[in-house]
Amino acid sequence: MGIACFQLNIWALNQTKTVKSRKAMQISDKRDMVTTRLAKRMQEVGGEWFKDPDVKMLQNDENDLDNELKLIETVIKDIDEKLVKYEKQKEDNIKKEVPSLSL
Repeated sequence: MGIACFQLNIWALNQTKTVKSRKAMQISDKRDMVTTRLAKRMQEVGGEWFKDPDVKMLQNDENDLDNELKLIETVIKDIDEKLVKYEKQKEDNIKKEVPSLSL
Protein backbone atom coordinates (compact mmCIF):
# COMPACT_ATOMS: atom_id res chain seq x y z
CA MET A 1 0.00 0.00 0.00
CA GLY A 2 2.83 2.43 0.82
CA ILE A 3 4.44 1.93 -2.57
CA ALA A 4 1.20 2.87 -4.33
CA CYS A 5 1.01 6.10 -2.31
CA PHE A 6 4.56 7.02 -3.25
CA GLN A 7 3.82 6.27 -6.90
CA LEU A 8 0.67 8.40 -6.79
CA ASN A 9 2.64 11.29 -5.26
CA ILE A 10 5.31 10.90 -7.93
CA TRP A 11 2.67 10.94 -10.66
CA ALA A 12 0.98 14.06 -9.20
CA LEU A 13 4.32 15.87 -8.87
CA ASN A 14 5.21 15.02 -12.47
CA GLN A 15 1.86 16.39 -13.63
CA THR A 16 2.41 19.60 -11.67
CA LYS A 17 5.94 19.88 -13.06
CA THR A 18 4.60 19.51 -16.61
CA VAL A 19 2.05 22.28 -16.06
CA LYS A 20 4.67 24.57 -14.49
CA SER A 21 7.15 23.85 -17.30
CA ARG A 22 4.56 24.80 -19.92
CA LYS A 23 3.79 27.99 -18.01
CA ALA A 24 7.52 28.79 -17.86
CA MET A 25 7.78 28.34 -21.63
CA GLN A 26 4.82 30.67 -22.18
CA ILE A 27 6.32 33.31 -19.92
CA SER A 28 9.70 32.95 -21.60
CA ASP A 29 8.10 33.42 -25.03
CA LYS A 30 6.17 36.45 -23.80
CA ARG A 31 9.35 37.89 -22.29
CA ASP A 32 11.15 37.44 -25.61
CA MET A 33 8.39 39.38 -27.37
CA VAL A 34 8.57 42.17 -24.79
CA THR A 35 12.36 42.31 -25.11
CA THR A 36 12.06 42.58 -28.89
CA ARG A 37 9.47 45.36 -28.60
CA LEU A 38 11.66 47.12 -26.03
CA ALA A 39 14.73 47.02 -28.27
CA LYS A 40 12.69 48.28 -31.23
CA ARG A 41 11.18 51.11 -29.16
CA MET A 42 14.59 52.13 -27.79
CA GLN A 43 15.92 52.26 -31.33
CA GLU A 44 12.95 54.36 -32.50
CA VAL A 45 13.31 56.87 -29.67
CA GLY A 46 17.08 57.13 -29.95
CA GLY A 47 19.22 58.83 -27.31
CA GLU A 48 16.30 59.93 -25.16
CA TRP A 49 14.96 56.38 -24.67
CA PHE A 50 15.33 56.58 -20.89
CA LYS A 51 12.69 59.34 -20.78
CA ASP A 52 10.16 57.49 -22.94
CA PRO A 53 7.13 56.17 -20.96
CA ASP A 54 6.70 53.23 -23.35
CA VAL A 55 10.28 52.14 -22.72
CA LYS A 56 9.72 52.31 -18.97
CA MET A 57 6.51 50.30 -19.29
CA LEU A 58 8.22 47.63 -21.39
CA GLN A 59 11.14 47.48 -18.95
CA ASN A 60 8.69 46.98 -16.09
CA ASP A 61 6.89 44.26 -18.04
CA GLU A 62 10.21 42.58 -18.76
CA ASN A 63 11.19 42.69 -15.07
CA ASP A 64 7.79 41.33 -13.99
CA LEU A 65 8.10 38.44 -16.42
CA ASP A 66 11.67 37.75 -15.24
CA ASN A 67 10.47 37.58 -11.64
CA GLU A 68 7.53 35.34 -12.54
CA LEU A 69 9.84 33.03 -14.47
CA LYS A 70 12.30 32.83 -11.56
CA LEU A 71 9.45 31.94 -9.21
CA ILE A 72 8.25 29.14 -11.46
CA GLU A 73 11.81 27.85 -11.87
CA THR A 74 12.10 27.74 -8.07
CA VAL A 75 8.86 25.74 -7.85
CA ILE A 76 10.13 23.32 -10.50
CA LYS A 77 13.39 22.90 -8.59
CA ASP A 78 11.43 22.13 -5.40
CA ILE A 79 9.34 19.58 -7.30
CA ASP A 80 12.49 17.92 -8.63
CA GLU A 81 13.86 17.65 -5.08
CA LYS A 82 10.60 16.10 -3.86
CA LEU A 83 10.63 13.65 -6.76
CA VAL A 84 14.11 12.47 -5.85
CA LYS A 85 13.02 12.09 -2.22
CA TYR A 86 9.87 10.12 -3.09
CA GLU A 87 11.74 7.84 -5.51
CA LYS A 88 14.29 7.08 -2.79
CA GLN A 89 11.57 6.41 -0.21
CA LYS A 90 9.70 4.20 -2.68
CA GLU A 91 12.84 2.17 -3.36
CA ASP A 92 13.48 1.82 0.38
CA ASN A 93 9.91 0.60 0.91
CA ILE A 94 10.23 -1.92 -1.91
CA LYS A 95 13.42 -3.27 -0.34
CA LYS A 96 11.67 -3.58 3.03
CA GLU A 97 8.50 -5.21 1.67
CA VAL A 98 10.30 -7.54 -0.73
CA PRO A 99 13.75 -8.21 0.73
CA SER A 100 14.67 -10.70 -2.00
CA LEU A 101 14.48 -7.96 -4.66
CA SER A 102 17.49 -5.74 -5.14
CA LEU A 103 17.03 -2.58 -7.12
